[in-house]
Amino acid sequence: MWKEDTLLQQGSLPLDDRAAEFFDMLRYPDTAARREALTLYCQKMTPLHTLKPTASWDDVAEAFQSGFSTFFERTFEPGELSSSEWELAYQLAQEKYSNNP
Repeated sequence: MWKEDTLLQQGSLPLDDRAAEFFDMLRYPDTAARREALTLYCQKMTPLHTLKPTASWDDVAEAFQSGFSTFFERTFEPGELSSSEWELAYQLAQEKYSNNP
């Protein structure tokens, strides 16, 4: 999401730094603007492997499950989405996320 001149990459947890690839997909008026935006982004973003080089997606999932279980004082178990959850996902994909503003 763009908010003024800032890109909010909500919900992402990069294991590795792939910012250059990501910024190549975004539109900028020129190369200098892209390079400046990438530089600012890299100053504020730290990939997980910088802090814990051996971390895997399974480690991240386990940490989230443990953290949420502790915070909410509930046991969270892996499971399948219900049919209504799938329907909502398809509806959002069609109505909200497949259209450019």
